[in-house]
Amino acid sequence: MAEKTKERHRVIIDIPESTHRNLKIITALQGITMQQYIRNLIKSDMQCMQGFTKFLTEEKSK
Repeated sequence: MAEKTKERHRVIIDIPESTHRNLKIITALQGITMQQYIRNLIKSDMQCMQGFTKFLTEEKSK
């Protein structure tokens, strides 16, 4: 089976300088890049949304 190639998009976000400083500190302490940190946040959010959608679907079918 052929692997699907993931379509990728570049996103630019506008954040305050204080948030940028905090992100630099957090990522330095974790030893990851800011890009990795934000990707992890998005993955966590998507997993949460999938769980919530599943819960709502199960509740609706009752």
